[in-house]
Amino acid sequence: MIERNQERIVILILMHTKHPYQTNDSHLFDVEKIRSHIIRIRMPGNVFTYYIKGDNSGILIDTGLGYGSLRSFLEDPASDLAFGQTYSVLLTHGHLDHAGGIGEFEEVYLHPADYDLALRHQDKDMRISYLRENGVTQSAEHIGQRLISADASTTLRSCEDLKTLDLGGICLTLIPLPGHTCGSLCILIKEPSVPDGILLTGDALNSWTLLFSAPDSPPMQVYHDALVHLKERYGGQFRQVLYSHPHNIGGPEILDQMIELTDEILSGRNSDASAILFMGKPALVAKPVDTETLLRRDGKLANVTYDPENLTEENDLKREQK
Repeated sequence: MIERNQERIVILILMHTKHPYQTNDSHLFDVEKIRSHIIRIRMPGNVFTYYIKGDNSGILIDTGLGYGSLRSFLEDPASDLAFGQTYSVLLTHGHLDHAGGIGEFEEVYLHPADYDLALRHQDKDMRISYLRENGVTQSAEHIGQRLISADASTTLRSCEDLKTLDLGGICLTLIPLPGHTCGSLCILIKEPSVPDGILLTGDALNSWTLLFSAPDSPPMQVYHDALVHLKERYGGQFRQVLYSHPHNIGGPEILDQMIELTDEILSGRNSDASAILFMGKPALVAKPVDTETLLRRDGKLANVTYDPENLTEENDLKREQK
């Protein structure tokens, strides 16, 4: 059953055991050191998670799809990641490729607006389909046997409880950026010994940002306003941007470009959009792309797929009245 209160959602299974950790899953995870404190882990399904290792504690950002035991890999002495270190788990948002592995952790932080989304995306069949569409060639039965089960006691806690995190030698600031989902987050990572910070955007800001129909995504106007706030409050504090998928590229210029692009769309000045069918629904791609790289043909980075009926709150009201 699901127990709710103002602070958290607790998934309670009356008789449960934690998913038995697999000790032979290390081959599923590819590790890359971004900086001395920042480790990127490429997960099955072409998605990245990140482990930030401070002097006093650590934090895991996202859990992937739950194919293989990320927790046992992190805590294995041979991995030299989280062994012997206290760490928290934070989700950039609630989609299955970021939240699918929460079942093996007792406590996970995310924005409350994505609680229900994270719970819905524990669905086993959804995760199997995603993995098979994104590079995992084993049978559905085989994949299902390796999936971390959602049948465990996991507490979803508000990221607002974390605010700014000092891990010892490295500090994190959590920045809401609603758009891709209503509860999407960016994380500003700063080390006192390094002048330039890093912005980890999850799926909230990248070279192919997906804005869904309501209610899965807020209106584009909300996204645009959040981007402007991000620039006004934190612009100039980062020189590098980290993404959650290998096909996303770009540096800090992507923020200005996305503000410019969403402003063009909202003001009716973008005449380059092309119609597609996205997840079974009509949608628009804002700018033409190269069919091989999926990057903009004009050389700029920011692009967005969006529902033309989910631009403003007024659009939402008109749709509800139909």
